[in-house]
Amino acid sequence: MARVIPALLSLLLLLVACATYVVPPRPITVNNAPGAGRPEGGGKDQPRRPGDDLDELRRRNRELQQQLDALTRERDTLKRQQERGPYLVVPGGPFGEGQERQSRSHPFASKPPAPPGGFAGEGNKDPHPPSSLPTSLPPPAKAEVEQAMRQWKLAWERSLYGQYEDYFRWYVPQGFVQWEDGSRRDFPEFRRHKRGLTPKRHIAVELRDLQIAIQDGKAIATFYQIYDSNSTSGDRYRDEGRKTLHWVQTPEGPRIIFERWESGRGSPG
Repeated sequence: MARVIPALLSLLLLLVACATYVVPPRPITVNNAPGAGRPEGGGKDQPRRPGDDLDELRRRNRELQQQLDALTRERDTLKRQQERGPYLVVPGGPFGEGQERQSRSHPFASKPPAPPGGFAGEGNKDPHPPSSLPTSLPPPAKAEVEQAMRQWKLAWERSLYGQYEDYFRWYVPQGFVQWEDGSRRDFPEFRRHKRGLTPKRHIAVELRDLQIAIQDGKAIATFYQIYDSNSTSGDRYRDEGRKTLHWVQTPEGPRIIFERWESGRGSPG
């Protein structure tokens, strides 16, 4: 059904374009001969007026436009259902964008346990020691990580209207951990959290002060991130802070095994 509706929309758009083409009225021939002016059949049929063709085209155009509007509404409804998947998106609910902005200051929000490792450079225990890595391949080179980060950023910015599949491919499903302002998520929780957010119609991500270090079989990238988005409901959301990504080498190329985000920590370089 999701494939049929776009085809029907294209066909209706073509019909609307054809219907808007105005056919010039037929020329009127004046005949002064006796009996002229009376239609055949004793005057039962009325002659067509010059504007009859235009009125018919306008009526047909209105009908096609109504059908097009109905199909457009049905397409939008199916699209919203596909974006939500098995999870119900409630505006301002536990996974809604409004809750996303308020959760950090909510007076009843429970404090999660402290993460096992601190921010990059703090010298705390690494949450992903070499023995827990999902691959025995050597760590990716800095140039590979820089290229992968550009593609990861682009995939994130293209994750509009809830389409995160290309973005999720940059993460290792087995063993991935995310720490976001003290909240810990594994990969299924991370994916569920992203899909539960209000769909975005615009995403812009800016990365500054990128530093990459090779350590314990991983490439550790730290940088200052500025995130700006507009949702389909018209709300704008902006946040910035420090982020750390741990990249490991896989047969598909560099992928992210660990992510830490701390809003407002530090300043851009």
